[in-house]
Amino acid sequence: MAAVDLDSWRSIIEQSLLDYAAVPYSYSEVKKETVFDRSQDRYLILVVGWEGHRYEHGCTVHIDLIGDKVWIQRDGT
Repeated sequence: MAAVDLDSWRSIIEQSLLDYAAVPYSYSEVKKETVFDRSQDRYLILVVGWEGHRYEHGCTVHIDLIGDKVWIQRDGT
């Protein structure tokens, strides 16, 4: 089995997070935002917005590429 190069991993992670973030919440005004930092190989999904009278802001997914490995730092999906 051939190893996947880092650019391929970047593309796979970005597309996966974009697909997930495109699905809206059905119960609130909270939005999902993607943050991609290719220079530091850090990829996030943030939740931002109002849920009733409460403002929500947090990290749902955090993925890093460290060396030649994919590190799933947080998976709140």
